[in-house]
Amino acid sequence: MLVDADSAGRAFRQSINHLGSMLRHHAVAKSTNTTYTRHWYQWCRFTARMGWSRWITASTASKRLGYFATYCWAGDWDARTKGNQYSTIKLKIASIRWFHRRYKDTTLESSPKLELLLQGIKRLSAPRRKKQPLTPPFLRLLYRSLNLSRPRHRLLWGSIVIGYFFLLRQSEFLKIGKTRRFFCLKANNAFYSDDNGRRVARKSATSVTIGLEGAKNDQYGRGAWRTMGASGDKLLCPVKGLQHILQARKLLKCETDRHLCASLTSQTVIKRIKDTARRIGVPAFNYSSHSIRIGGATALAAGGADKLSIKFLGRWPTRSTHDTQPRLRKDYRKKCLCVAASVLQATDAGVSPVPRRHLGSKEDYDHHPRHHDHEKKHRHHDKHQSHYYRRRLEDAKATESSDYDYGKDAYGKDRKHDDRK
Repeated sequence: MLVDADSAGRAFRQSINHLGSMLRHHAVAKSTNTTYTRHWYQWCRFTARMGWSRWITASTASKRLGYFATYCWAGDWDARTKGNQYSTIKLKIASIRWFHRRYKDTTLESSPKLELLLQGIKRLSAPRRKKQPLTPPFLRLLYRSLNLSRPRHRLLWGSIVIGYFFLLRQSEFLKIGKTRRFFCLKANNAFYSDDNGRRVARKSATSVTIGLEGAKNDQYGRGAWRTMGASGDKLLCPVKGLQHILQARKLLKCETDRHLCASLTSQTVIKRIKDTARRIGVPAFNYSSHSIRIGGATALAAGGADKLSIKFLGRWPTRSTHDTQPRLRKDYRKKCLCVAASVLQATDAGVSPVPRRHLGSKEDYDHHPRHHDHEKKHRHHDKHQSHYYRRRLEDAKATESSDYDYGKDAYGKDRKHDDRK
């Protein structure tokens, strides 16, 4: 009897231990776990090369992590190998610390010497190259390169439009390689709706509603439902986007596919975006799938959306996205008008939406009162302004250098001309 009780107690403890291990494994997201494991293997190879144990103590942590950081920054001392940037090295050190927390129940503290080393790496690392957002002129050029009589082109265009208006991450509506996240947008969670978000037929639709079962930054799987009103534009409109997707699914005979964008991959979307960038003569590396989402918060804020609507639509857990107010270039205000008109109608159905200007008209570039003051005071800029408008609209050259030229303000004028004078 005593042996049986001891055996039962041991089995019970093992069961509890396995459950605890499972809970610790799920302390971080699956994708984060994969990244941490990959970095840990690199750390193991490095320690084997140095003749150390992969497990380090509090007394040796700072020195050995400093060696590893230097090794990563130098690029394995191989001229053909590119060294890591500051952000990547910080992530690798965090991976090592996490493995020690999980398997050794210890926290590796940072020392002033290690912090100074990382600060030096940060100063010597190349500046982070930010991706450019997709603007309405860019999307119109992309649209012209598609043949909507081909179902896959129609599916691609509709998916980009839906991602553009709902500020979706690629994992939230596209297949990434051969994998798909559990919260990827489902077909039964996207439908036409009225002003109150109720499901209606296509002819009665004034908005589109989607439901996300989770997100990259939704660690607790709360999910979210979002409604976006029609923009009033014949081309860039969420209602039109969903219509294209549903028509393409029918033509491709994939109506039974549980995911809205069916088999469309992020690689296909990225390739089409980069091809459009090359066609207009801008660097393709300035664009990625995240360009669909970039700048959404700024556009909404500039278009008049309230902070709560911005936070809900973009599903940001913090206020950092709308605490900044960067200077907007003129062609980017078109996205403000387009997206903000939709979100204001969807989130505030009892209030008239902001005026819907036709996207692509010169009126969008010249409606600001300060701009007219400039024209009255500085007539000699008319020729330059006309050239500036034509170049920005037709070519849609949204490179960072041209967007924030040090010699010009947001309206293309010389900075020496100040309205307050």
